[in-house]
Amino acid sequence: MHALGGLGTKQKMDEIEDKDEDYIVIFESDANAKVQVWKMIHGVIRDRQKFDFEFVGQDAIGQFLLRYYEARIPPKNIYVNKMPSEPDALENHFSRLRNGSAHVNKMPAHGHRAELMQLIEKNIMLEKAGGADVALVQLQKELSLLKLPLVIECFDISNLGENDVVGSMVQFVNAKPKKENYRKFKIRSVVGQDDFASIKEVVFRRYRRLLDEGETMPDIILIDGGLGQLHAAKNALEQLNLQIPLFSIAKKEELVYGIDLIVPIKMKKNNEALHLLQRCRDEAHRFAISYNRKLRKNIG
Repeated sequence: MHALGGLGTKQKMDEIEDKDEDYIVIFESDANAKVQVWKMIHGVIRDRQKFDFEFVGQDAIGQFLLRYYEARIPPKNIYVNKMPSEPDALENHFSRLRNGSAHVNKMPAHGHRAELMQLIEKNIMLEKAGGADVALVQLQKELSLLKLPLVIECFDISNLGENDVVGSMVQFVNAKPKKENYRKFKIRSVVGQDDFASIKEVVFRRYRRLLDEGETMPDIILIDGGLGQLHAAKNALEQLNLQIPLFSIAKKEELVYGIDLIVPIKMKKNNEALHLLQRCRDEAHRFAISYNRKLRKNIG
């Protein structure tokens, strides 16, 4: 409410108090979607509506817009966080309904409208998360996951010398480290420094053991590295006939790679999903280095 109050003040400063606009945010999960519609009337947010609905095909937002404006006159401007597949057809239809021009607009990048849309997104995430961390909802959206990634397991390899190669696995549950489930590995099958082969070994060992013990698999697996490390982990999962969402995060540009992604994902620096992946990666790195140094100290 405080945030809305601030936005209202800014809107009046921008002299848009005569504006009537709808702001619509949709989050999709499989064949279900959550939608919130916030209505601005004479420059002030006066109504908020929430919907849960099932959709068919890919154009969830287009289907929702058609249903929603069957029973009400659309405003001149409708702002959405995801554009429908046929915006021109919808605009023509809405223009006929209101006997005047109507526009379906993508969420702007800056300004008070962007702030309002981001507030609505945050609102949906909080409701969708329930007791879970909001970053998980954002991560589900960014990676197009079918379910909330409550359990994340992240792997890293540490090389401190020709013969001192170890692997680490850390587990995050509800976006928080669960240290009793951390695992460390001495590399057995790899001679010298080979990050790809080492990643393959530790991923294979981890999930073969879970299979043998009948334990539950994580919701996603994260690898510290780029495409090479990602495909090494993929090979390990294929040997075990496992299909678990698999991603890697590369340093410097912080690109997120996925087996099914044509191009890597580059999230904004202030994205909570990116911050969560970075925390997982950094913790796996810290744990691997700590184990490696301990081994070297014992040998010395």
